[in-house]
Amino acid sequence: MKGMDKVTRLSTINEYENGGLKMIDLGSMVKSLRLAWLKRIFGENEGAWKSYLRASLKCYRGLFLFYCNYDIKDLYVPSLFYSELLQWWSQFRDGYDTKKEWQQIVWNNKDIRT
Repeated sequence: MKGMDKVTRLSTINEYENGGLKMIDLGSMVKSLRLAWLKRIFGENEGAWKSYLRASLKCYRGLFLFYCNYDIKDLYVPSLFYSELLQWWSQFRDGYDTKKEWQQIVWNNKDIRT
């Protein structure tokens, strides 16, 4: 779809009482479904997909990267799925983690550069 939206997105996802159409925000839904994969990534089950992720992140210390203060622009992740997952995890964590202990980790820290 090209050009401006004919109806604002906010008006479509608002409640009826607020003048909206009570539709699902597809962008937020996709993000939440992708972030739900974190539960599987850190779960006990093994699989080829998890081995692929570990191999892709090997030079960044593997799954430990999820605990680091990384900048997605500094990483090369060949899979768009995992690249977006890392980006959205970083954004989510920035907004909702009050302790922010991950900012203290030196490895892959975007605030500490050589």
